Amino acid sequence: MTKNIRFNEIKLAMKAGHYANLNKREEKIYKNAFVNGYKLAKKHLKENKYNLVKIVGYSFSSPQKAIIDNIIDYLSLIHISEPTRPY
Repeated sequence: MTKNIRFNEIKLAMKAGHYANLNKREEKIYKNAFVNGYKLAKKHLKENKYNLVKIVGYSFSSPQKAIIDNIIDYLSLIHISEPTRPY
């Protein structure tokens, strides 16, 4: 990856919404942390030589009725045990 592409990725990442209200000092801190984390991850991947796996497919299943009943029972117990708050 060329330095220019990496710079564009960092610039794009810093445009994320949660970075919008930062002052200049905080922007520098986050930018440096991002660059350092990027370099560390790149070094880690190079040293450990992970094999990337392509996801071939995925599936979803409906939850079992017993699991849903347990969740409802748990939530209703929490709701009953909480003291009522006056509005």
